[in-house]
Amino acid sequence: MPRHVSTADATMDDAMSAKHSHTRQASILSMRRYYAKNRDKELQRFKEYYRKNKDRIRAYKKRVREQTKCDLKHQHDAATHSPTRRTSQLLHDILSPTQPPTTTHRHTPPPASAKFNLAFLLN
Repeated sequence: MPRHVSTADATMDDAMSAKHSHTRQASILSMRRYYAKNRDKELQRFKEYYRKNKDRIRAYKKRVREQTKCDLKHQHDAATHSPTRRTSQLLHDILSPTQPPTTTHRHTPPPASAKFNLAFLLN
Protein backbone atom coordinates (compact mmCIF):
# COMPACT_ATOMS: atom_id res chain seq x y z
CA MET A 1 0.00 0.00 0.00
CA PRO A 2 1.44 3.35 -0.96
CA ARG A 3 1.62 5.88 1.79
CA HIS A 4 0.11 9.24 0.95
CA VAL A 5 2.10 12.17 2.22
CA SER A 6 0.17 15.31 2.91
CA THR A 7 1.59 18.68 1.97
CA ALA A 8 1.84 19.55 5.67
CA ASP A 9 4.12 16.54 6.23
CA ALA A 10 6.20 17.48 3.21
CA THR A 11 6.67 21.07 4.40
CA MET A 12 7.54 19.77 7.88
CA ASP A 13 10.23 17.51 6.39
CA ASP A 14 11.57 20.39 4.30
CA ALA A 15 11.69 22.64 7.35
CA MET A 16 13.52 19.99 9.40
CA SER A 17 16.08 19.35 6.66
CA ALA A 18 16.59 23.10 6.18
CA LYS A 19 17.12 23.54 9.93
CA HIS A 20 19.58 20.64 9.99
CA SER A 21 21.45 22.06 7.01
CA HIS A 22 21.59 25.51 8.59
CA THR A 23 22.82 24.08 11.91
CA ARG A 24 25.50 22.09 10.14
CA GLN A 25 26.68 25.09 8.15
CA ALA A 26 26.76 27.23 11.29
CA SER A 27 28.82 24.57 13.05
CA ILE A 28 31.30 24.41 10.18
CA LEU A 29 31.63 28.20 10.08
CA SER A 30 32.15 28.28 13.84
CA MET A 31 34.98 25.74 13.59
CA ARG A 32 36.57 27.69 10.74
CA ARG A 33 36.46 30.89 12.77
CA TYR A 34 38.00 29.14 15.79
CA TYR A 35 40.87 27.65 13.80
CA ALA A 36 41.47 30.90 11.89
CA LYS A 37 41.67 32.83 15.13
CA ASN A 38 43.74 30.21 16.97
CA ARG A 39 45.87 28.96 14.09
CA ASP A 40 49.18 29.63 15.85
CA LYS A 41 48.01 28.04 19.08
CA GLU A 42 46.79 24.92 17.26
CA LEU A 43 50.02 24.70 15.29
CA GLN A 44 52.06 24.89 18.49
CA ARG A 45 49.84 22.23 20.05
CA PHE A 46 50.37 19.94 17.07
CA LYS A 47 54.14 20.47 17.11
CA GLU A 48 54.26 19.71 20.82
CA TYR A 49 52.22 16.52 20.31
CA TYR A 50 54.49 15.41 17.48
CA ARG A 51 57.67 16.15 19.45
CA LYS A 52 56.35 14.24 22.44
CA ASN A 53 55.18 11.20 20.44
CA LYS A 54 57.78 11.22 17.67
CA ASP A 55 59.08 7.73 18.39
CA ARG A 56 55.61 6.21 18.61
CA ILE A 57 54.54 7.91 15.37
CA ARG A 58 57.65 6.73 13.52
CA ALA A 59 57.23 3.18 14.82
CA TYR A 60 53.60 3.19 13.69
CA LYS A 61 54.53 4.43 10.21
CA LYS A 62 57.23 1.76 9.96
CA ARG A 63 54.76 -0.96 11.00
CA VAL A 64 52.25 0.23 8.42
CA ARG A 65 54.89 0.27 5.66
CA GLU A 66 56.03 -3.26 6.51
CA GLN A 67 52.46 -4.52 6.69
CA THR A 68 51.69 -2.98 3.31
CA LYS A 69 54.79 -4.59 1.79
CA CYS A 70 53.81 -7.93 3.30
CA ASP A 71 50.24 -7.63 2.02
CA LEU A 72 51.45 -6.75 -1.49
CA LYS A 73 53.81 -9.73 -1.44
CA HIS A 74 50.99 -12.07 -0.37
CA GLN A 75 48.70 -10.64 -3.04
CA HIS A 76 51.40 -11.25 -5.64
CA ASP A 77 51.89 -14.82 -4.43
CA ALA A 78 48.14 -15.41 -4.47
CA ALA A 79 47.92 -14.02 -8.00
CA THR A 80 50.59 -16.40 -9.29
CA HIS A 81 48.76 -19.35 -7.72
CA SER A 82 45.25 -18.23 -8.51
CA PRO A 83 42.32 -20.65 -8.32
CA THR A 84 41.78 -20.39 -12.07
CA ARG A 85 45.35 -21.47 -12.71
CA ARG A 86 45.01 -24.41 -10.31
CA THR A 87 41.68 -25.36 -11.90
CA SER A 88 43.14 -25.23 -15.40
CA GLN A 89 46.06 -27.40 -14.24
CA LEU A 90 43.62 -29.89 -12.71
CA LEU A 91 41.56 -29.96 -15.91
CA HIS A 92 44.73 -30.52 -17.90
CA ASP A 93 45.68 -33.42 -15.62
CA ILE A 94 42.22 -34.98 -15.92
CA LEU A 95 41.91 -34.63 -19.66
CA SER A 96 45.52 -35.34 -20.64
CA PRO A 97 45.87 -38.38 -22.91
CA THR A 98 48.92 -39.69 -21.05
CA GLN A 99 48.43 -42.90 -19.14
CA PRO A 100 48.92 -42.92 -15.38
CA PRO A 101 51.91 -44.96 -14.15
CA THR A 102 51.10 -48.62 -13.79
CA THR A 103 50.81 -50.05 -10.32
CA THR A 104 50.87 -53.59 -9.04
CA HIS A 105 47.11 -53.77 -8.43
CA ARG A 106 46.31 -52.24 -11.88
CA HIS A 107 43.31 -50.15 -10.76
CA THR A 108 42.39 -47.72 -13.53
CA PRO A 109 39.39 -45.43 -13.15
CA PRO A 110 36.74 -45.76 -15.82
CA PRO A 111 36.52 -42.90 -18.36
CA ALA A 112 33.11 -41.90 -16.96
CA SER A 113 34.74 -40.73 -13.73
CA ALA A 114 36.81 -38.18 -15.66
CA LYS A 115 33.63 -36.83 -17.22
CA PHE A 116 31.99 -36.74 -13.79
CA ASN A 117 34.96 -34.85 -12.32
CA LEU A 118 34.90 -32.39 -15.20
CA ALA A 119 31.15 -31.82 -14.82
CA PHE A 120 31.59 -31.32 -11.08
CA LEU A 121 34.31 -28.73 -11.63
CA LEU A 122 32.34 -26.82 -14.24
CA ASN A 123 29.13 -26.66 -12.20
